[in-house]
Amino acid sequence: TEKMKVKLSRELKEEFASLLEQHPPQQFSTDLRRMLLDYMVAEVEIGFHIKFRSLLLALNDLFDLMDAAAKEIKDKKKKLKKASK
Repeated sequence: TEKMKVKLSRELKEEFASLLEQHPPQQFSTDLRRMLLDYMVAEVEIGFHIKFRSLLLALNDLFDLMDAAAKEIKDKKKKLKKASK
């Protein structure tokens, strides 16, 4: 499938920044992965009732985004710490 280019509005950028501030991405990503694995274990026993493959692909992209956000936040904190010395 062809990816669509998306230009984020200022409001959407602010909402995403708020999400990252309220839910640290590293912890959010870890918790979401654990929840997904717990869900998968339960669903494997009874069969999946959703389009699981497309959900996994979307969740993988979300995990990548959270990992990138966590790295960027960590790098910015490191730069601020160095600048304050």
